[in-house]
Amino acid sequence: MLLTRYVLSFLIFLFPSILLSENYKLPNDQWRIISLPSIPPAGENTVEKVFGDDILGQYGTDWIMYGFDTQTNSYGEALKPNDPVEHGRGYWITQITGHPVTLKMPSGSTEATEKYSLQLASVAGGNSTQWTLSGNPFSSSLNLGELSLKTDSGACSSTPCNLDKAETEKLLHNQVWVYRENGYVPKDTQSTLNAWDGFWMASLGKSEGRAL
Repeated sequence: MLLTRYVLSFLIFLFPSILLSENYKLPNDQWRIISLPSIPPAGENTVEKVFGDDILGQYGTDWIMYGFDTQTNSYGEALKPNDPVEHGRGYWITQITGHPVTLKMPSGSTEATEKYSLQLASVAGGNSTQWTLSGNPFSSSLNLGELSLKTDSGACSSTPCNLDKAETEKLLHNQVWVYRENGYVPKDTQSTLNAWDGFWMASLGKSEGRAL
């Protein structure tokens, strides 16, 4: 399944310096789910290249990151410094340097295109739900009502569905979950995701066999 957001192209082409200027404040000794708000240059998309110059300290001791593997439905081991950080995915991150740090994208990062697709995992093996840790791929806020789901067969294949329709068809939940200081916060189609926000999405029972 592909989850797509359409944005006005003039926002990208007229205001790229404004869109790409937003940074993220990562608090000390707290976990957060983040995502990349823009696409790093080729060769600059690793854990160390993206965040190593922002967080002073040793990776694995002073700060660390985890991804979520939908094949095994587990976090597994922490990411390694040379592991790639994928645009459109969410990642857990924490740092214990003793003070907040400001995360910023590498110089030369580019804004996503006006039509950007997030690939989601579908349900398999008779399970009722499959979770994907995704992220807002834009450096501007994202209204969940702008998202649409397109599948390769069945409902939402010929015409993409909004999230409410996708839930009615038992394909995808119409809420996502972000993580804040006090725990998980649900967001519905009337809500907005911030730049840098990672979030959980839940594919539902009838998504089985429809991943793209």
